[in-house]
Amino acid sequence: MSGKIADSFGWKTVKYFILFFSILLFITCHDEKKPWWWVPENIAEYPCWTPDGSKIAYRRGYQQVWIYDTLFHSTWNMFEGSSLDSRLPDFSPEGKWMVFVSGVNIYKVRLTNDWKTKIVDTTIVKLTDLGHNFFPKWSPKGNLIAFDSNAHDTSELLFRIWLMTTEGNDKRMVVDVDGRQPDWSPNGDRIVYFGFFEESDAAEIVIVSPDGSNLKRLTNDSFWDQDPAWSPDGKQIAFVKDTVEYGKGAEYIYLMDTSGTKAERLTSGYEPAWSPDGKKIAFVDLDFTGEYLTLYTINVITKKREQLVFK
Repeated sequence: MSGKIADSFGWKTVKYFILFFSILLFITCHDEKKPWWWVPENIAEYPCWTPDGSKIAYRRGYQQVWIYDTLFHSTWNMFEGSSLDSRLPDFSPEGKWMVFVSGVNIYKVRLTNDWKTKIVDTTIVKLTDLGHNFFPKWSPKGNLIAFDSNAHDTSELLFRIWLMTTEGNDKRMVVDVDGRQPDWSPNGDRIVYFGFFEESDAAEIVIVSPDGSNLKRLTNDSFWDQDPAWSPDGKQIAFVKDTVEYGKGAEYIYLMDTSGTKAERLTSGYEPAWSPDGKKIAFVDLDFTGEYLTLYTINVITKKREQLVFK
C-alpha cells in the first residue's frame, strides 16, 4: 500500500511539474524579455569584418551589434546595458568609426579601445532623418556612405541606392531604379547591389558607377539573387542565390567574376562578407539543429567551413 501511495504521489508531482513548466514556457514565449536559456529565433545576422581583420561585427539576438574576436574567439555586446537596437554594422576604412542602423535610420559611432559603447558618455551621430534607411556601406576612400532608402517617396517601401557624406550631408539618389544592399568595389569606382526590373520577377545583381552611369545587370535568371559583396582584390563578387532543390527553396552563396560569368556555388548560407585579405568569407547559416542562424567562416580556396558562434 505504501508503495502505491508513493508511486501516486510521485506521478502527481511529475504532472504538476510538467504543467508548471508548460505555463512558464508559454509565458516566456510571449514575453519580450526571455530568460537566459531561451535561444533567440535568429542568433546571427549580417557579419562585417573590421579593416584589420581582427574582429567581426554582427547583429545577434535582440537587434544589437555584437563583436567576435578572431584571435581570442570571444564575443561581447557592443551596446550592453542599452535598450538601443543596432544592426547592419560597417566600418570606416581606417577603423575608427562604425556606421549602423537603429530603427529606420543610420547612425555612426566612434569606436573605443575596449569596443564597448556607453550611450551616456559617447556621441552617436544620426546621419538620416527622412524615410527608411538601411544597409550603410562606407566607401573605400572614406568620404562617402552608400545606403538604400525610400526617401525619394516615403509613401511606398520601394528602395533606391543613395549616397551621402560621412556627416550625413549632400544626400543624392544614384539611379532611379529599384535597388537594395549596396557594396563598393575596392577602388570605389563602382557599386554593386541587387535590383528589380519591370520585365523580371526576380532580384538581380547589378553594378553601377557612383554617378549613376554604366549600369549593368550581372545576373538574369528566375532565381532571387541578393546580398552582393565585392572581393578585396576586385575580381569577384559573392552573392546569395535563392534556388530550388527537392521541391523547396534553398539559399547558397555563389562567387562570380565582375562581368557576371563563371558563377560557382561556394556553400550554403546567407549574407557573405569578405575578410580584408580575401582569403575567407564570413556568413550566416543554420546550426546543426537546423533551427537557428549562427556565424561561420569559409576558406575560399579550401572550402573549409568553421562555425564561430555556438549556443
